[in-house]
This record gives sequence, C-alpha cells and structure tokens, in this order.
Amino acid sequence: MGTDVHGLAAERLQGGRKRYTRRRQELVELLLAARGPLTVEHILTLGPQLRLSSVYRNLTVLEDADVVRRLSRDPAGHACFELSEDLTGHHHHLACKRCGAMTDVELTDAIEEHLERELDRLALERGFEVTSHRLDIFGRCQSCPSVETSLSTEIASPC
Repeated sequence: MGTDVHGLAAERLQGGRKRYTRRRQELVELLLAARGPLTVEHILTLGPQLRLSSVYRNLTVLEDADVVRRLSRDPAGHACFELSEDLTGHHHHLACKRCGAMTDVELTDAIEEHLERELDRLALERGFEVTSHRLDIFGRCQSCPSVETSLSTEIASPC
C-alpha cells in the first residue's frame, strides 16, 4: 500500500474541522495493523490505554470523516470497524457466523473483473448504476467447532 494513511486521515479530519489527535492516530494504527474489521471490544483489547467512551466518540468522528467504515454487526450484536477501503485497498471479507470474526481477503484480478462485469450486467438490467461493491462470505472459521461439536461444547471467547 503506497498510500500515506495517516496523512490522508489528517486531511479528511481537517476538512471537517476536526483534529487528528493522538488517540485517533492510535485507532487508525490499530485498524491498519488488523487483518480484518474489529469490534470495539477487540480494539480495547489491542489498545488497553484506550477508554471505551473515547473509542466510540473517536470512531464516530473518523467515520464521519470517511476514514473508518462501520460494517454489519457480528452475532453478538457488535458493530465491526475498518479503515475506509480507499485508504487500504479493495477487498472482501470472510465472516464467521458463529463468533463474528471477519478476515480481509482479496480476489484475483481475473475473478474481480468477472465479478464487476456480472454486477454491471445485473445493474444494467434493472436500471441501476454500480459505484462500488463489497462481498462478505459467511460461514464458520477454523477456530469455531463444527455444529456437531458445538452441541456439547460451550465457547468461552470469540475467535
């Protein structure tokens, strides 16, 4: 990734008359280092110096400035957050329906081109203009037990 994520984040915040504070930089750094979207709970685990109210407030500011995007909720009802795609590059997600873990994945150029052609065809049929797409693939991650195993096993923590 050749983008200066921190520089772009600072510019976007300044455009909204907000400062790129140390705590906001720490949040961006945590999200940048993550291999997928994070819940607030995971952010607090990775950044123990951060405080809950501060994380929520700063995620909202970063989301409003289009630095962070909020994704659908995990099975426990928690929102997941990641850096905006234009800062990190186009990607999709593998999402565990059991524990809520989300992992970033990139498709090959050939598959991505085929997907875009099919989405454009589908949109054209319905008089719709595609501006972007996101693909979330749902299933069960390798850390979660299978359905048969889970009947007798209680899960103590998420993946």
